[in-house]
Amino acid sequence: MNKPVNYSKYSIARRIGFYFLVMIAFASLISGISLSIMWSNKSDAGLINVSGSLRMQSYRFLYEMEHHPQSIPARLAEYRQSLNSPEIQDSLEHKCLLPKEVTEAYAKLQKNWLEMESFIVKRDRNAYEANIEGYANQVNNFVWQLQEFVELKLKVAIGVIAVSMLLIIALAYFGVWYTRKRIITPLNQLVTASRQVKNEDFDHIRLAVDDPNELGLLSSAFTQMASELAKLYASLEEKVEDKTRRLMAVNRSLLVLFQCSQLLTAKPVNQSVLFKVLQTILDNEQLRGIEIQVYGADYWNVTIDNAPEQDWQFNEIAIENEKLALLRWKPSLLCPDERLIQNVSEMIGRSLYVLQVQKQQQQLLLMEERSIIARELHDSLAQSLTFFKIQVSLLKRNGEVKQDWDKQKVILNDFEKALNEAYSQLRELLSTFRLTIEEANLTHALERVLDSLRIRTSAQIRLNCKLPSQIFSAQQQVHALQIVREAVINAIKHANASEIDVIAETNADGEHCLIIRDNGKGIASDIEPEGHYGLTIMKERAAELKGEFSIKNRPEGGVEVVVVLPNMITA
Repeated sequence: MNKPVNYSKYSIARRIGFYFLVMIAFASLISGISLSIMWSNKSDAGLINVSGSLRMQSYRFLYEMEHHPQSIPARLAEYRQSLNSPEIQDSLEHKCLLPKEVTEAYAKLQKNWLEMESFIVKRDRNAYEANIEGYANQVNNFVWQLQEFVELKLKVAIGVIAVSMLLIIALAYFGVWYTRKRIITPLNQLVTASRQVKNEDFDHIRLAVDDPNELGLLSSAFTQMASELAKLYASLEEKVEDKTRRLMAVNRSLLVLFQCSQLLTAKPVNQSVLFKVLQTILDNEQLRGIEIQVYGADYWNVTIDNAPEQDWQFNEIAIENEKLALLRWKPSLLCPDERLIQNVSEMIGRSLYVLQVQKQQQQLLLMEERSIIARELHDSLAQSLTFFKIQVSLLKRNGEVKQDWDKQKVILNDFEKALNEAYSQLRELLSTFRLTIEEANLTHALERVLDSLRIRTSAQIRLNCKLPSQIFSAQQQVHALQIVREAVINAIKHANASEIDVIAETNADGEHCLIIRDNGKGIASDIEPEGHYGLTIMKERAAELKGEFSIKNRPEGGVEVVVVLPNMITA
């Protein structure tokens, strides 16, 4: 664990202050030395002048002893005053600063002066003159030593000043270098990093975070702040991207739901519509396969499978506990939106349920309408025909006693035959009107029609229905049932068939077919005899279904009635 850095110890302000104090100290030293040199130069000049005057005064004594002996005491006093002048005494008081040679030369000078003074007092001019040269040399030596000392002081002062100036220059250079390295460069880096952060570039240049000073602390705090901002921005960007992805997914889901809703509501549901809906889900969710199985309408089943080896996931479609279909899918590496699939499943279920309910409502309305017509026919036309039949019987009974009975009998027989046939057709018509179509399932409806006809013949009537109930509306289903009923009745009445097959299937071209075939005696022509309208009615009903009607003899015997319907007749 790193120890905390004492920033006050390495403070930039403290260091700069220290450097300035050192520079001030050196400047003060230079100033002090300069002042001391100036002061010492003043005293040294006086000292040298006084020392130099000693030589001149010592030679003057020769002249005074020869020409003015009376002034010698005054001159001796002046000489002693010069030899012990304040300038010399002040210098001698700082012996620690004077070289040893100077003090020794002064002491020797004082000692020799005592000897020279004794010669003057004795007025021994010859002795004085004999020793004056040596004494003058001692004075010169003392003066020279003083000059050497002064020069030495000047040299030392100059050296100290030079060194101090060099130190000041070095300190100034170091101060500039330190300021550039420790202050200006980190500040420039902070400015650059601030601009980068301002431009949302949090991966800024490296800052001097290791410097143990205020700028290092500021750089460290700035770097930490930028790092936190980068994390915050990254987190915000991730949140924005996540929200954007979710909004796009929701928007895509809404678009898919809208497209599926348009497909399911624009026209009645059929296999083509279901295929488009499943293809939309497959493309949007990137599924590997999707399939729908419509219960009771196998023809409407749609399968799109691009990965046969993968297992299916499924969702059963049910409305009010009534199972309508099974939706299965194969997800890819990306997980599909199960809520979207569930919503589309519910939309498909509602469409199938609504179609079924609408068909049942149409069937109920049609059944009620036909029941009303049947009652009216039964109450009016049936009673009238019954009355005609009774009257024909009475006419036949009364006409037996009259002449030309044979002719009358032929006419009456024809009339009775036509009336019976009309009555039979009326009963069939009433049965047709009372045909119940409550069953939404086409197979069950056909079974009920054929069950009502099986009791009228010994022929074996078989049904093979592979068509889904959803291909017909209620009115269209009635037309289909009537075509089958009329064709089977014709086979029962006219073909003398032992086997009658009713087939409802889809051919290879995707067309719906109603086929009624028997093994009877066949037909001579497809032109209907006079007074019969069965073929005409079947053709008209086939036209109502937008289908093609055909009737032909089978090579193996019997008749085959075929009605070919388009694969989208409910559109």
